[in-house]
Amino acid sequence: MVTKGDNKSLIPRIDWQNLVFERITSGDLLNWIEEYGSDILFQFDSKGYAPIHWVSKFGLHDITTTLLENGVSASTPADVVCGAQPIHIASMEGHTEVIDVLLSYGADVNARDKYKCTPLMRAVMTGSHHVRNSRTILHLLCRGADPYLFDGNKFSVLHYATLKEDLEAVNLFLNIGVNPNLRSQIGVKSLHIAYYTGNYQIVKRLVIASSVSPYAIYSLHQRQFRANKSIKSLLADIYNYGASFFMVIWFLSILVFMYPAYVYDLVPNSMEYVKLHVVLLASSGLDWVLWYATWATRSYVQPNSLEYKKVLEAKLVSASKLKEEIKKISESKSKERIKLPGIPYFSVKLCHTCKIIQEIGTKHCSYCNRCIANHDHHCIYLNNCISSYNRILFIALTFSLAVTGSSLIIILYISLQKTNYKVNWRQFGLFLLALNLCFNGGLMLVHSIIKLFKNLVI
Repeated sequence: MVTKGDNKSLIPRIDWQNLVFERITSGDLLNWIEEYGSDILFQFDSKGYAPIHWVSKFGLHDITTTLLENGVSASTPADVVCGAQPIHIASMEGHTEVIDVLLSYGADVNARDKYKCTPLMRAVMTGSHHVRNSRTILHLLCRGADPYLFDGNKFSVLHYATLKEDLEAVNLFLNIGVNPNLRSQIGVKSLHIAYYTGNYQIVKRLVIASSVSPYAIYSLHQRQFRANKSIKSLLADIYNYGASFFMVIWFLSILVFMYPAYVYDLVPNSMEYVKLHVVLLASSGLDWVLWYATWATRSYVQPNSLEYKKVLEAKLVSASKLKEEIKKISESKSKERIKLPGIPYFSVKLCHTCKIIQEIGTKHCSYCNRCIANHDHHCIYLNNCISSYNRILFIALTFSLAVTGSSLIIILYISLQKTNYKVNWRQFGLFLLALNLCFNGGLMLVHSIIKLFKNLVI
């Protein structure tokens, strides 16, 4: 138990990480300041972080404000190897509100850590989700972050976006005019990194932006690109292509195996169940129609809209306004809190790959590499996105598949009863196929309904 006093040795050693994780309040901080003095706010824990670093990491902008109001510097470096400042940490975690609070108290949006990395570089390098990460990157750009700076290895943000295989970030930087031919300290261009990672979409985008000859694209595809693809990427490609052809193989097995075996083994032993055969044949024929209709219905949003360029330019204008405000305050040597200008079209979502404004429900599909209106999910078996345009067709397809499998199992059971359950290899194959139809059809039906209600709630 530590008693109240002025002796600094009586200040308790606090585990700031656990306290912040357990949702410490501004009132708790004020009580500790009153009891132990403001020195407690500058105390580093065993991991080399002070309170300002932990609240920046967890996105607690209200407590960040309390700390800064009580004398904590917005540029306090952490006692770790990289010497990250709070704005670096907030950028890595994607907490834009904390970034704004730190900037309003004098943090430098282009601050350097010990590796000469800026918050923008850290956001690109460590962002967890590409869509959320691109929003953080755009927010930093709107607050004056310089995309043309280099770190200690003379790597730019475009180099790091390519290395991270973040197509959305690569497109954002290219759309605002970052030079794709920038070289690192050892002469590496972003296109070289893209060759190494084996991401075809990024390679294609950089090749177009760099004005590389068509022969170079062919040479890349035939030699270096294939050689540099990782085992993980190759396995992912095999899985995606395999899943795309799964439904084709599935329906071919129905055409080549199920129909002949059905006519030869099941029809002679169940002729009196006419209605059951009608249900099977009708649902089976409907499977083909619905499969093609669902696959052929696309809901792509037209790319390269004029509104995208207008909104992006308007957003970046706020960066120059912020620089002017900071310059005025620094010249007057005032310590007042900077009033950050608002960002135009703040709530508008942009897709930097398709260059469009995303309406409500529109999402970018990484498989199709296109924005989908009223997106539900991407079906790898159909190699198509399910949206409001083909959702009913997809649900009908899954239900029809389940009906086909169920009626086939019933007819198979009736036929086996008449043969005293003597099973040949064709009947066994029919049973496995029917079970597959029931399971996959029912599974996709439940999945599509869950997705439907989830999207309606959100």
